[in-house]
Amino acid sequence: DTSPQLGGDLDANGYDIILDDDKILEFGNLSQGDLRIWHDSNGHSFILNNTGDFYIRGNGSQKIRIQAKALQDSVVSTGDGNVELYYSGTKRLETIDGGASVTGHLGVGTTSPNKSSVNAAISVNGSSTSIVELCTGDARKGNIYTDGTDLYMTNNSTGWLGLFVNKTEKALKAIVNGGVEL
Repeated sequence: DTSPQLGGDLDANGYDIILDDDKILEFGNLSQGDLRIWHDSNGHSFILNNTGDFYIRGNGSQKIRIQAKALQDSVVSTGDGNVELYYSGTKRLETIDGGASVTGHLGVGTTSPNKSSVNAAISVNGSSTSIVELCTGDARKGNIYTDGTDLYMTNNSTGWLGLFVNKTEKALKAIVNGGVEL
């Protein structure tokens, strides 16, 4: 019989159900194949959802892991918690309560991050004017931006703006209302 039909649940009695390559396991409306799962003879595995949204759900206490390579996380999602993205097994981005945390370099726009010898960097590539805004909490403290030719820094607070050499030696101190110290 090429199309056996069941009148109840399928019980495999402890045995595996094995499908040959290129055979499809179909769920739902057979004329549309609502959900299909199969493995082809070229070594590819597929899950195809033809109707509605496709959900992968946990019970809230377990993590959902996507691993593109055995034992190497690509995406890890925690119920009521964070989502982690990995590059070659190393966590690079994580959502946190207040936003996101990045490990390494971050490229914004159409740029790739400059992989220099520094531990972390933000590379911004937008239009001819790119702006990086510096904030503490909700307060906008300053900006670093370019008009395509020159680089500008602004201080939106009442304090002074400084340029330092070697992180400790003050090279320039720009004071609100026009004072400058070298």
